[in-house]
Amino acid sequence: MFQIHAQSLEGLDNIDFTGKSVDDLSDAQIMQIQQEMTKRGLGMAEIEMFAQAKGIPQLEVNKLKSRLAEVSTMGASSASGLQSDYMNSQLPEVNTEYSEKEEIPQESIPMSVFGSKLFNAKNLTFEPSIALNPSSDYRLGVGDEVRIDIWGASQQNYKLLVDKTGSINIPNIGPIRVSGMHLKDAQSKILNRLSAIYSGMKGSQPNTFGQVSMGMLQGINVNVIGEVILPGTYTLPSTASLFNALYLSGGPNDIGSFRKVQVIRGGEIAQEIDVYDYLVKGKGNANIQLENDDVIKVPPYQNRVVMAGEFKRTGIFEGKHGESVMDMVDYAGGFTENAYTHRLEIFRKNGREQTVRDVTLDQLATTVIQNGDSILVKPVLERYANRVQITGAVFRPGTYEVEDGLQLSTLIKKAEGLKEDAFLERGYIYRKGEDLSDEVISFSVVDVVLGKEDIVLQREDYVVISSLLEMREELTIDIGGPVMKPGEYTFGEGMKLKDLIVVAGGFKIEASGARVEVARRLRGEDAEKASDKIAEIFVMDISKNLTISEADGEFELKPFDKVFVRKAPGSKVQRTVTVTGEVIYPGNYSLSSEKERISDVMKRAGGFNANAYLEGAMLTRRIIKSEKQLAMQEEMLRRDQSIELTNLEFEVVGIQLEEIMKNPGGKMDIYLEAGDEITIPQKTQTVRISGEVLNPVSTTFEPGKRARYYISQGGGFGLNAKRKKTYVRYPNGTTGVTRSFIFKSYPKVTPGSEVIVPQRPPRAPMTMASWMALASSAAALALTVTSIVNNIK
Repeated sequence: MFQIHAQSLEGLDNIDFTGKSVDDLSDAQIMQIQQEMTKRGLGMAEIEMFAQAKGIPQLEVNKLKSRLAEVSTMGASSASGLQSDYMNSQLPEVNTEYSEKEEIPQESIPMSVFGSKLFNAKNLTFEPSIALNPSSDYRLGVGDEVRIDIWGASQQNYKLLVDKTGSINIPNIGPIRVSGMHLKDAQSKILNRLSAIYSGMKGSQPNTFGQVSMGMLQGINVNVIGEVILPGTYTLPSTASLFNALYLSGGPNDIGSFRKVQVIRGGEIAQEIDVYDYLVKGKGNANIQLENDDVIKVPPYQNRVVMAGEFKRTGIFEGKHGESVMDMVDYAGGFTENAYTHRLEIFRKNGREQTVRDVTLDQLATTVIQNGDSILVKPVLERYANRVQITGAVFRPGTYEVEDGLQLSTLIKKAEGLKEDAFLERGYIYRKGEDLSDEVISFSVVDVVLGKEDIVLQREDYVVISSLLEMREELTIDIGGPVMKPGEYTFGEGMKLKDLIVVAGGFKIEASGARVEVARRLRGEDAEKASDKIAEIFVMDISKNLTISEADGEFELKPFDKVFVRKAPGSKVQRTVTVTGEVIYPGNYSLSSEKERISDVMKRAGGFNANAYLEGAMLTRRIIKSEKQLAMQEEMLRRDQSIELTNLEFEVVGIQLEEIMKNPGGKMDIYLEAGDEITIPQKTQTVRISGEVLNPVSTTFEPGKRARYYISQGGGFGLNAKRKKTYVRYPNGTTGVTRSFIFKSYPKVTPGSEVIVPQRPPRAPMTMASWMALASSAAALALTVTSIVNNIK
């Protein structure tokens, strides 16, 4: 590229003659070069020599000289003030601001009408393109830019606008009228005129060549009227087509026609377009190029037909006068594979009432549609004209064709014959009678196969040959206890006890060395007799190394046997308890026996720290509820939803650790259970007051003071306090309550305790019925008192 360093121009050395073509330089850059040449007194010869020294091709040098000559001519005209009023008055204003598509509300688009999506689809756009090269049939207009390139022995470039007179003005040639001409005709005319000054373009061996192309194109104004969603005037590129204008206007509205879109030019209909030719047949000639001041008129539709049922496209289709039902079927894409094509139904309005017409397949092309017709094609019936089915114990069950005189034995052969498990005594044919009632025909399978009997089949017969496996109860066997994979297994004839144990993965370590039990259902005569006996029990011995003895291992199992492997009586899982808090060795401890007590574990924990508060020691124990307990709890809630049941998974066991350690093994020194946790807190000198008091607070412990004293420290009882129910929760989880006989006796308090004052439940407001009942009771009482007084008198 010729890069111009305009800020520090020091001769032509500041011009970089490398890169792109001279055609890529702007007029301003060429003018800078020309001004520098004038300033330094350089002519064309010097610039040519300099360019050649830079290694620039001669063709580019010639282009540069031509561009410099053009700029020089323009500059001279401007400087001398000779730019004529004629040129100013004849050059048009170039319009390059084109209309854009507006957002169209979805409810304005008649989506049920075939073709409406064409101009409003997101994935299909007819947005006008300003970068599109015009075709050879493009008609030049005022404001279009014509580019002329001359190369060869002579080089020259022209960029000319078509003026208001419809001409371009070529220097040294004069005006050439091109407006209204097709581009291919204008090219021939312009090149012919150029040959008058470029003699090298003539003859059988020309050495000068020319090309005419279009530059910037003047926009055109098009009016879209009639039944469109957004009628109006649209500015489009000169290359725009009919569909570009319809796209911007949103296309025909709910009553607009897709079949008779008119392009009016010069007051006459230039062409009538059928959009269906493009939609259905893909004909591109349905989309013509527009010209300035064209009028596009969309009239109301003439005929509309509803296509419903088994068509590939359903909806509302527009028809022309004289079109047939067959034409509408084509527009609908034809029939689906599920269509009943022997008869179509046409629902027609005759101006007074509706009529129905049946149309057969051979009448489609001759039946002319009318406006408002509804054409319905129904699906084929859910039945077969020549079907039979066979299922069960054959190798190829399924559907087969019924041929005249098809016999049952032939169908079995078509199904590749019977399987080994086929039940040969009896098979069945399920048949529909003439009145569609169900019939069942039984037959001997073995006789049919041997040819002793046969049955002629009918349409829709359903043949069933049962399998012995399907007729037999599923046989299972069960094993439980300490084996690797306990559960239910499929029974097999000849299965031994040792086989089942192997299938179950063998014994676990905790399996007992004493015995294995097998429980068996009663069979035969035992099952026929009514008795209190439920099952037969067989006991098998297992050796010390947990392998079954040879004799017992060969014990043959029967269907539905249940095998129980017993657990060794002394095999138990370790049980762990946890000790936390102020002990020497806190942590988890495994119980050594089921009779290990709290004192035993405390000794194993190394005793207590100096800061341990034994009176506050607490034992928490996990709660494991059985299914029965859970069921009882749910039943209690169902009967009385006011019952509050705890959801905690543990409970607090009150212990006196100080007494326990003084008397190990005593009645307070209880046995521990798996999951128990003993917590020994630090010594504390505070008491907490909470609940319905004026100022819930923690305060210093005062020896000998009872709960009433600490309530006073919290500001006294609140308005809704339930004083009689005041209680103390001690650090070890136990509780002390207030007792009332003649006077209230509030519970004692120890360090770390919490004094709790419960709240009195809110009273329900008196209803009108309650007041009336109270008034009635008062009146009855008054009457009774009056009676007593009168009797006394």
